[in-house]
This record gives sequence, C-alpha cells and structure tokens, in this order.
Amino acid sequence: MPWYGHTALFRHTTVVTTAATATGGASPFDLTTVSILNGEPWYQTTLSSVWLQRVLTASSVSIANYCNRIFALQTYTDTFFPQRDPPISAAIGGLDPLQLAYFPMTAGSSIVTENGVLLVLGTDYFEDPELGQLTRIDINGLPMRWPRFEMVVQYQAGYALSAMPADLVDAAIDFVKWRVFSGTRDPGLKSQEIPGDISQSFLWGTGPGGPDDIPAPVAGKIDRYRIYPVVA
Repeated sequence: MPWYGHTALFRHTTVVTTAATATGGASPFDLTTVSILNGEPWYQTTLSSVWLQRVLTASSVSIANYCNRIFALQTYTDTFFPQRDPPISAAIGGLDPLQLAYFPMTAGSSIVTENGVLLVLGTDYFEDPELGQLTRIDINGLPMRWPRFEMVVQYQAGYALSAMPADLVDAAIDFVKWRVFSGTRDPGLKSQEIPGDISQSFLWGTGPGGPDDIPAPVAGKIDRYRIYPVVA
C-alpha cells in the first residue's frame, strides 16, 4: 500500500513508432552479419550463406527473447498515466524518475509532452541515456518529481548494428558456431562411449525440456543484458 511521499502508481504503455530496418536478406534484429561469420576460423566454405543468414537471425531473436528486450535501434512512444489521488489526499504523488521501456536511449532523441505541453530538454528535464531515464527539473535546474499528469515520451533506443556491443556480437557468433557443429549430431546427446576409442558428452543449453534453449557459454555473455519483467 502506498505511504506518505510514496511514488505514485501508474500505467505505462509502449508502442513502436518507427521499426528497425535492414537491407538485403538480413533481419533488422541481427546482432552481426554473415560477412563477419565468414571471417571466423571455424567457417567452412561449404556452408550455405542462406542457411547461415537464417540461423543468425534465429539466434539473434533467441538472444533478444532471453533478454526480454530489443537490441536494434527503433523509435518508441511511451505513455505514462500516473494514479490521481483524491483532492483531499495529503499524499505526495509523482514519478521520479521516468523509466523508459527500452534503453540505452540515443542521447538527445527524447520528445516529452506533459499534460499536452511540450517540455524542453535541459530546461525542464534531463536524460540518462544509458539507463533510459528522464528526470524532471525545476526552474533552478534541481531534480523534482514528475507531476501527476499524462506524460508522452518519444525516443530512440537500442544499438546500431555498427555499434553493437562486442560481447553481444560474440554471443551471436558463438550461438551460430554451436549450430554449425551440432548440425551433424544430436545436440541433446548426454553421453556416449566406445571403450578405448571415444567418449562424448553433449548438452544443448540446459538440455531437452529445460527452461531455456540458450547454450550455457552464450547465456554467460548475455546475462548482464537481461531484463526481468516485474508484474504488479
């Protein structure tokens, strides 16, 4: 239950204003390119570029789903509807700061309207692009709570393909590599032994029926990007 001075409850909706785009046969959500894969030491010239593209896209989407976020640059519109207390309530409402649905945000890309009034970046609020947060400021430039009005924020968030973090690129490459080398065997094979000749043990992610389908080395690279949804 909210207490005196507690941040107001609110509803938050997000829509994609401008979706990510890509050229050629690539997906706009790919974390790297087939040409980068072609430069890997494990790359085989017999691999089909069409197959590589399909697996790269599938791997990139799996990583995005695992992390509960979109990594490609897109433009979003977030709308906040703070809870309005009765006029006789002494509770101090407001939001501080506004947490946008997607981040990192492209610096300077936010357009904010508060109760239909356009705000000025640097005068009425400031951005924290890395965290995707907006902080309201007063006439002295000091942080204050956002008022309990409808707020609409349009902004760009995500990474350009050319600026994709190196560990995300490596995660996608490792995922595709995993698919390449498991293509001619059962990736779920846990153990196989021929005495004096061979001993094998494979595991795909957490294994068949496990909670995810991400290979453990890949999950280790992308866990820091994972967002855990909070359901009120």
